[in-house]
Amino acid sequence: MDYLVRNWTYVLFVGILFIVNTQLLNDVAWIWGGAETTLVEQAQAGTESGLTVDILRISNAANDLNTWGLRFPGLIMVVLAGLIFGWIGYRLFGWNLVLSAVLVWFGNLGLSTLAKIGSSDIWLFFGQTLILMGMLAFLKKPSALYRLITYVGILLATWLDPFSTIILVMVSSLGFVFFHPNGKSYFSLHPWAILGLAMLALWATESLHWSSETFYLGWGRSSWGQFSLWMVISQLPFLGFFVAGVWDSIQKARKKEEWSILQLVLLLAAWSAQSPAILIPISLLIGKHLNDYFLKNYPHGNIIKTVQLLHLVGFFFLATLLMLGGFWQYRGTGFRAGMAFSAVYWMLSFAGVIGLYGYNRRFVLAGLILSGVLATSIFWLQVFPILESQRISRVVIQQIDNIGTDRTDVFVDSSLIVTAPSLPLYIAKEGKKVVTDRKSENEPPEIIIGFPELDIHRMEKDTITGLSDQLSPVQLVLSYGALQ
Repeated sequence: MDYLVRNWTYVLFVGILFIVNTQLLNDVAWIWGGAETTLVEQAQAGTESGLTVDILRISNAANDLNTWGLRFPGLIMVVLAGLIFGWIGYRLFGWNLVLSAVLVWFGNLGLSTLAKIGSSDIWLFFGQTLILMGMLAFLKKPSALYRLITYVGILLATWLDPFSTIILVMVSSLGFVFFHPNGKSYFSLHPWAILGLAMLALWATESLHWSSETFYLGWGRSSWGQFSLWMVISQLPFLGFFVAGVWDSIQKARKKEEWSILQLVLLLAAWSAQSPAILIPISLLIGKHLNDYFLKNYPHGNIIKTVQLLHLVGFFFLATLLMLGGFWQYRGTGFRAGMAFSAVYWMLSFAGVIGLYGYNRRFVLAGLILSGVLATSIFWLQVFPILESQRISRVVIQQIDNIGTDRTDVFVDSSLIVTAPSLPLYIAKEGKKVVTDRKSENEPPEIIIGFPELDIHRMEKDTITGLSDQLSPVQLVLSYGALQ
């Protein structure tokens, strides 16, 4: 019997930890700048149509700035995507490979982060998961059910991000048609026709939005380098298996091996579309090599061991910098938080490397998978609270509360909105009105917030230091009282 089928309770345990990670401190972390702030602003304004905006408006999480309500749909989407992946994947690849790939899902550093952010990315991940798994299943066994799953995925993903979905569907389907032995079956699936009908229907209902700003990933939102970096960092605990898997697939695709063609087509399609669904072929790729590593005459063992060892040594130096930086910035608290995070990740990764050299499957699966899952938990419980307490929006609001004025107008320098996009939302939540145009007022409001070089300020000045939403140092001046 397959190893992971016999030890299914371990998979369940890791899955529970993953779900917990997606919810840790979601009610504490303030809204992030970029897509999350845009989503809330559009829901409050009620002027922009879109699936995620409408759901947020219905739930009333936007008006209340309820961050838990804003982010909870991410858990639903990732669970539904996992169920679809497991249900179809079992029929295509068998339980052992599917369970291995699911463990990689749980252990990678990118998926839980996407599920913790109230953006449209995790919704697109679900929609494009339906597309990829439906198309794979139809390729193996054409049926009405797999056709329906593919069509639903295309409709949902096109509604969310038409440009990314066009690239994903076209590259993957054409890749299968030209390079896979059964690729001609897509002429009966007609994914191109459904894609066109979906776009036509959205255009007719004025719901077709080409450049929604409610995403962090995707064309025009992140560069190729940023997306590729996110892809690699998300798989950091399994980097050796990822490198070996890509190299193995390239070699075998030249020999027309079906599995390698499938993996490379899906990887290329998802990478071209800058789709978060790239985690699907990556997880299948890594999961397969996690299993194959313990077979006799496995050809890429040296690649895996070398890359994992280099990753271990590299992270040791990175951990040293993290602990020293934490001590320099936050003294003992920062050092202890950095040490807890680094020690958990490094020691479990070290156990995984020992398992690789000793060919101990238990050490490999426990060390590599848990290094990602438990390090994520430690980050949110130990490291993140320190960073959150220093975020500039939170620090400014606390200072405004300390002033205690009854005046409602607050002038915010427009250039500051780039650094702290969610600040106006929290100022409005305090019952105050944000003013960004100084010409609209005869006299500047009682409270003025801006960078030190701002040319209008009042007599009483407080210098505020904190972190931007990109976690870079920021210094502001908050002034109040009489005019200078």
